[in-house]
Amino acid sequence: MDLIQDLQRQGWYLSENGIKECNKLDSVSVQEIIQEALNTDLKQIGEKHLPESLGKSKSEFVDGPFVLQVQKIRNVAIPKDTEYSDGGQKLYRLTLTDGHGTCTAVDMKGISGLSHNTPPGSKVKLLGRVPISHGFLLLNNSNCKVLGGRVEKLVESWELKRSLATQNRVAVNQDGGPPPFIPFGQRRKDAGQTSNKRG
Repeated sequence: MDLIQDLQRQGWYLSENGIKECNKLDSVSVQEIIQEALNTDLKQIGEKHLPESLGKSKSEFVDGPFVLQVQKIRNVAIPKDTEYSDGGQKLYRLTLTDGHGTCTAVDMKGISGLSHNTPPGSKVKLLGRVPISHGFLLLNNSNCKVLGGRVEKLVESWELKRSLATQNRVAVNQDGGPPPFIPFGQRRKDAGQTSNKRG
């Protein structure tokens, strides 16, 4: 039981099975369990601790410390088709989870270590009293710390989506590109030329 309390004092709310999964040798220290948990999906090892009323605007704050996992980060200050660029203003909306419930947060002042390059599965630790406005956790450097971590299966999927999103489509009439659009009922301009070549 002391192990569970030591983990919770540091913000880690893990299920009993989650602790066993991170503590396979039974002689591992709290820090070694935390190191293992950083690289494990909280959906497999986490215990529910986010308040039910968090997304319903009933709460004014939550008290840390507790660790959440990043599911998604989006820079809402720029258009979606340029979200992977480094330029422009930065206002990050984060979708976070404790492994069971999710919440949405906003990076108000630029948290060090957090960017659009932070992969899903990374862990963040909420510290002290975190204000809530309209269902959003309001994060800054004083109430949030990026812990890192790498959950391989989440990172692989995220990297694939990013690479596909940044590929440019081939333009019309280029090799490998789509044919030009022709409205229904109209003929192609070169339709007569092709029939003459056959004859």
